[in-house]
Amino acid sequence: MSHCHYCSNGLDVTKGEVYCSRHMTSFDTLKTGIFPISGSGFDSGAHVSRFGVRFILGGSMTYTIDRNQYQIYTPTVALFNEYSDYSLKVPLQSNDVLQVGVAVNPHQLRSAAAAYTETNERLLDNPELINEHFKPISHIWNFTQKASEFSNKLKTMLTKNDASKVEEKDDFLADIFEWYFQENARYGGYFASLSDVKKKSTKEELIRRMEIANELIQFSDPSQLTVSNLAKKSSLSEFHFIRLYKKMYGRSPYQDVLQRKMKKALQLLQTTSLSIFDVAMSVGYEDQSSLSRLFKNQFGKTPFDVRKDTLLGV
Repeated sequence: MSHCHYCSNGLDVTKGEVYCSRHMTSFDTLKTGIFPISGSGFDSGAHVSRFGVRFILGGSMTYTIDRNQYQIYTPTVALFNEYSDYSLKVPLQSNDVLQVGVAVNPHQLRSAAAAYTETNERLLDNPELINEHFKPISHIWNFTQKASEFSNKLKTMLTKNDASKVEEKDDFLADIFEWYFQENARYGGYFASLSDVKKKSTKEELIRRMEIANELIQFSDPSQLTVSNLAKKSSLSEFHFIRLYKKMYGRSPYQDVLQRKMKKALQLLQTTSLSIFDVAMSVGYEDQSSLSRLFKNQFGKTPFDVRKDTLLGV
């Protein structure tokens, strides 16, 4: 398989992995990722798409998708169906183009689709259920308000350089899926209606599992808290869990996990002599920079500032 300069420009912002149809034996081997493509005056050559969403954040370009040619300008969202043949041409221009792609593993896509199309009864019986019949529809449309919110979050993620991005990515992807399924319904796609809880017993069981998950967030060891682990303890797929939790509490489980970690970090900084690195490890972060950035976003001060204020008795 030939080296692809186009895709080598698009490393996953969370793991540094390359995503390219020229470098695979099966779509199933490619992991879900978020990657930027930037530059000017290049031609991608022929590629085969898996399901993905491209946010065009800067510049102009020409996409050819299944022999149909599209002149695309900022701000635009391009949705790629699986197995679509595509190529991208970017003319020489004064500023580099910037697009951010969200490319999705097929199994993960169908797991997310099941969370929006299957009944909660079936999902409770089989947390690993996938929707084998789901067929995404290709679209290209101008930014909605929600798409603009996603683009701003993506720009922020591109500037980060710490391990917390991996955890944030899962929460971001769940939002992307929910937004896509709603947009798909607007265009008369597969998700014309979302499933609702019909049986009282099922509703009570779902509420019980969400309450347990919420209690785990509040009272379990924060170093072990991840949305993925909470979903497993709830015996639900991750996307089904995130959707139900948001429906019940009005916020994502990631937001509650993050708040719990930051409160615990604040307590440790104010009441112990642990180093800031050890505090980060105690709340589940592998590096100090992850804690520092998230902590400052939460409290308006860095961990160092809080430790200094504590020592000075402020």
